[in-house]
Order: sequence, then C-alpha cells, then structure tokens
Amino acid sequence: MAVAGKNILKAIGDLYDGAGGSALRALVNGLYYDQAEQTASLPYIVFHIINMSPGRTFNASELREDMLFQFSIFDENRNVDAIWNIYDALDALYDEATITVTGYTSIAILRESVVSPIWLDKCWQMSADYRWEIQKS
Repeated sequence: MAVAGKNILKAIGDLYDGAGGSALRALVNGLYYDQAEQTASLPYIVFHIINMSPGRTFNASELREDMLFQFSIFDENRNVDAIWNIYDALDALYDEATITVTGYTSIAILRESVVSPIWLDKCWQMSADYRWEIQKS
C-alpha cells in the first residue's frame, strides 16, 4: 500500500466514528474494511481502496496521492428505500468531506459514481466510489 495507506484507512474510520457520522451509524450496524466480520448483522457497509496512485504537482517536490475507494452497502430490508437512505447518509458524510490524514493535506473528496441497488443473495447491494486527493504537508 502507498505511503499514506494506513493513515488513510484510519481517517475514513475516524470520520464514521466521529460526531458527523452519527446519522450513518444510526442506520447501519458497522463499517468494515475489506470484509465484514462473520458475525456482522445487516445492514452494514464494507469499504476498500480500489487504487492509489502517487503523483507530483507542478512543483516536483510536492508529493500527492490520488485514490479511488469504494463503499459497498448491504441491507436485507425488502424495501429498497432503506438502502437509499443509508446511501444518502453515507454520501452526506463523505462527499466533499474534510478528512485529516497525518502528514497530508486533503485536497478534495468527491463522489465519482454510484451503482444502483440490486437484490442478490437475499439482500440489497449497492456501491459508491469516491475519489480523494491528498498532498504531502
């Protein structure tokens, strides 16, 4: 994982666990990295980093990371409105959020795409991708 990887995972979790994440936490039973626990009960969210690409600004000494990460939402409620409500709370928390990563300055977090819910394996599944750019402080 790129230089900032571990700190980025922590920052995503910290935002969820903080005061701003209360609306989302009220709707789901947890946020997990890569895979939910075997004992996890629906609804929940799993996130993972799809891609991290290092780069430099015009000033070659300024290191940047460009990341694409995905949140996958799982909900067994037959009413599709429930998973959309979870998505709305997720998007309100992460889209255009300010996240602190030790040693880096957050430039932007923007929703890049959303995949509409599908009913599969006895639950609704939906995902949203976000692009995040940070710059070495």
